[in-house]
Amino acid sequence: MTMRRISSSRLARLKSDGRSLNGTFKRPTVNEVITAQQARDKEVREAIRANLKDTPVGAMVRASVKDQRNKAKAAAWKWFSMFIRLRDSDAYGRAQCVTCQRSDHWRTMDAGHFITRAKEATLFDERNVSCQCKGCNRFQGGRFFEHEQAIERKFGAGTAQTLKDKAGQVCKRTTSDYQFIADTYKKRVELIRANEPNKLERA
Repeated sequence: MTMRRISSSRLARLKSDGRSLNGTFKRPTVNEVITAQQARDKEVREAIRANLKDTPVGAMVRASVKDQRNKAKAAAWKWFSMFIRLRDSDAYGRAQCVTCQRSDHWRTMDAGHFITRAKEATLFDERNVSCQCKGCNRFQGGRFFEHEQAIERKFGAGTAQTLKDKAGQVCKRTTSDYQFIADTYKKRVELIRANEPNKLERA
């Protein structure tokens, strides 16, 4: 019987698999078996994630999570904005624009930001938002300088700088965070409704 010659590449693979040249095998330890299994499990998980990422199902999952977060954020802003405008109105629901002193019912006014609402860290800070007419808020860029002066008068010297510093901080809110904000300000609006019902009457 002629023995078949083993190639050098085959020998290298045998060595890397723990086999000796005389055909015996090196028994792996328990730790080596566990480590190898963990590595295989990790590869499987990564492959599943990679495959799911570009599938319609993966896209639907990501879209659903993002949609839930956006809805929660919109609800948080709805109740926060309502609270701010009610806070700044009188017993009959009339409020003055923080930057031009124009007077109107709070329902026709905006909740205008001093620091742009693009900054998440100050988006829901009560000091940063005031009742403001649509003309100032939407068509005159919020009148930053006048708003800054009003904040200093209302909340004390240095408040505007505090808000500017805070705006630079990293702030990442989850869906639960927005739900908490919505629930908090909804309760505050309901409290105003119960104690100052004239404010909630239509203009």
